[in-house]
Amino acid sequence: MADCGNWQGFTPADSSWDGWTECQEVPPTVIPPGIDDRVNTVGEVGGFDVSQHFNEGAGPDPVYTATGLPSGASISETGFITYDLTTAVTTDVTVTLTTGQNPAASDTFNWIVNAETLVDGWATETDGDWLTETGGRWILE
Repeated sequence: MADCGNWQGFTPADSSWDGWTECQEVPPTVIPPGIDDRVNTVGEVGGFDVSQHFNEGAGPDPVYTATGLPSGASISETGFITYDLTTAVTTDVTVTLTTGQNPAASDTFNWIVNAETLVDGWATETDGDWLTETGGRWILE
């Protein structure tokens, strides 16, 4: 990305500065295929970077925001989502990249947060498998 912080005052006719073409307003875009859908479980803690799915364009001051985040998740202005998931939910999350002068770019992904499965008081992630009781013992099939 070009450093366009001091380009105000230059015009296309001012050929003394070669950065003009690079610093014209180039809007941010989503890099296909975009942000991957996610599946997590209540109680998981982690983070992931969504900025890698965007081209920030040539505008100054890129800022990432998000709507629809599950409870316990937040996004930094640099596009890093952190989470300490507290509630089971299926939600569509929309991440938006804005720059000081350009139109925004947005991408939406689906985030499923599964409830914990409790077996004899222990939390167990089942990953879609079945738990069955056999002879007083729980078996993951």
